[in-house]
Amino acid sequence: MNSYICELIPEDFEYADPPLSLDYVVKVFKKYDLEFIAHFGEERFYVSHTPGEPMIPAPGGIYPLEIEQIFSYMVMERINVIRCRDGKMYRETLGEMPSRLDM
Repeated sequence: MNSYICELIPEDFEYADPPLSLDYVVKVFKKYDLEFIAHFGEERFYVSHTPGEPMIPAPGGIYPLEIEQIFSYMVMERINVIRCRDGKMYRETLGEMPSRLDM
C-alpha cells in the first residue's frame, strides 16, 4: 500500500471544528513535547513524545482534551500520522493519493 506525506497547511483545517487549526496543532505538539501521533484504525492511537518515548494516557485510556481533539480530526480526515519534523507539521495518509501533495 502506498503512503503519501504532505506538509500540513492552514487550508487543511478549513472544515475542522474550532479550535482546531494548524496553529492549534503546533501549540499542542509543543506543549506536550510530541514527535508524532499515529492512528491505527477505530479508537487505536499511539502518541510519541520526543525522543520516541510513548505518552501514557490517564487511567481509562484518556488523553488530554487537546490531543483527543486531534484524534477526532485525524479520524475525520483519514490521516494515519501527524508528525512534527524540523519545526514543520506533516500528515501521512495510506492508500488513495490525496488531492494535494508536496513533492
